Amino acid sequence: MFKIFRDTHYLFRDQIKKLYLESLSKKGYTKKFFDIEDLDKEIQLAYEEGLMMVAVDENDETQLTGALLVYPLEYHAGFNPELAEVSDKRHTPYIAEVIINKKFSKIGLKRKLLTNTFTYLKELRFKEVFTRVWKRNFSLLNLYKSAEFSYVNSIFKAHNKNQKCFTVKDLYLKRGL
Repeated sequence: MFKIFRDTHYLFRDQIKKLYLESLSKKGYTKKFFDIEDLDKEIQLAYEEGLMMVAVDENDETQLTGALLVYPLEYHAGFNPELAEVSDKRHTPYIAEVIINKKFSKIGLKRKLLTNTFTYLKELRFKEVFTRVWKRNFSLLNLYKSAEFSYVNSIFKAHNKNQKCFTVKDLYLKRGL
């Protein structure tokens, strides 16, 4: 089984980065357009301004099995201005990433990370949480829908790196706590 807790001491910083890079190791658009500097900033932001929820194997608490990064919505670089009227950006948590080791992808670890994060955020008296998901990431989109997130808005993002372009549609979702 797993132990899930908030990492406040940067214990898993390097493992989180490695796990995230491994999750993008498959071929496809995301690998081609991934920016390692953005990942470093996002991890730092979750540790400093938000929370870093981690899952470890309870038999080996040094081995990271998953992580969930949260920080205030105002720091989300691709923040859709239309959402500004929906919430107080400074005091609304934004789930930036949910990543797990591929070995544990079929046993509900993402859901457990989400559930523990919701409990923690509710204890901190937050009223709602936002996230953003690529419309074509069906497994994560289905997870968010089953966790009672609802559609708020969408945004098209154009990526241009190394003379290659593509556009993705991201969906903004929110959930009451």
